[in-house]
Amino acid sequence: MEISYRNGRKDDCTDLAKFINIASGGVIEYLLHDLIPDMKPVQMVAHSLSAADSYYSYKNAIVAEYKQNLIGASLSYPSSYHRTTEEMKNFLPQDRLEHFKSFNSARVEDSLLLYALYVDKRFREKGIGTQLITLTKKKAKEEGLNHALIPHEGGCLLMKCEI
Repeated sequence: MEISYRNGRKDDCTDLAKFINIASGGVIEYLLHDLIPDMKPVQMVAHSLSAADSYYSYKNAIVAEYKQNLIGASLSYPSSYHRTTEEMKNFLPQDRLEHFKSFNSARVEDSLLLYALYVDKRFREKGIGTQLITLTKKKAKEEGLNHALIPHEGGCLLMKCEI
C-alpha cells in the first residue's frame, strides 16, 4: 500500500475540517453549534483553516494520502499560540469557553502542539498515525522547537524531538 505524506494545501481544508471534527470527539460541535445561521461547525472550521496567515491554517497540516484521497492528517502549531484569544472571547459564548479554560491556558514553551491527529478507520493499524507523529516531531525540530506536545485523554504527552 503506497501512502504518501505532504504538507497541507488550501484545497484540503474541507477534509481537514472533517478530520478535526472527528478527532475532537465532539468538542468542535459543542463549541461552534448554532453560532452562525446556516453554517455547520465543520464549515466554520474549514473556513478558519483556509486563512494562510493563521496558526490554525492548512499550512500547519501534514496529510497522508492514498490514491489521491486524504486518509489522515495532523495539525500542529507552536504552543506559544495556544491560548484563549480575544477573537475567541468575542465569538464563542463564555459558558462554552469556560469548560476549556485550563486546557487553553496549559502549554509547554518551546514546543509544538499537535492539535489534531486523525487516520481513517479503514487505514488504522498500518503505521500512518505513527508516521504523522514522526513528521510532526521533525517539523518541530525544523522550527527550532525541542518538544512536541500531544494532548490525549487525561493530559498530554511531551515528546523530545531528537530526529
